Amino acid sequence: MSASPTNQMLQRMGASRPAQSQIKRQGRLAPAAELYVGRKNCAPKMNTGDYEREDVYYSLWGEKFFPSRLRVDGKVQITDASDPGETGTTGRYRGRSMPYGACRVRCTIKGRRKIGYLARHLTKRLPYYRARHASYVVYWILWRGVQGNMELSVNEVARLAETRVPLAMDYIQMDE
Repeated sequence: MSASPTNQMLQRMGASRPAQSQIKRQGRLAPAAELYVGRKNCAPKMNTGDYEREDVYYSLWGEKFFPSRLRVDGKVQITDASDPGETGTTGRYRGRSMPYGACRVRCTIKGRRKIGYLARHLTKRLPYYRARHASYVVYWILWRGVQGNMELSVNEVARLAETRVPLAMDYIQMDE
C-alpha cells in the first residue's frame, strides 16, 4: 500500500507521524511554519524559568504628556514612566532635561492571551491617552526563543488592527 500524496509531501517536509495524524484529524494541511514544530532534529524547547516567550506592552509619549497623571484600569501596569522636564538617565538625554513624557503600559496576564487583551485595552483607552497629550503610541511584541519564527492567530491580528497604531515586533535569540 503506497502513501497518499499528502503523506508523501508531509514526509518530505520532515513532519513527524504524530504531526501527520493531527493534520489529518483537523482536515487541513498546515503551513510549513506549523509543521516545523513536529520536525525531526529540531532545537529542544527552551527553559522558560524566569521569563515568558512574549513580552507585550505599548509605549506612549508626547511633549505635553505626563504619565504621572494617568489612571489605568484592568490587568495592566505603567512602567518606565518619566514626565517632561525630568532628568534623563540613559540615551541622548542622560543628565539633561527630557523634552517629552513617556511610559510603557504592560499587561499583567501570563500566556498568549495577553496579546489580544492588551490590544483591546489600548483600543478602548486610546481616546483617553490622546486627551492627555500622548501624541505617539506604538504597540510592542518582543519574542524570545531558540528559533526565530513568530505566529499570530487570526484573532490576535484582528485585535491589533483595531488599535490603528503602529506595531513593532522584535525577536531575541535565547541560549538554551
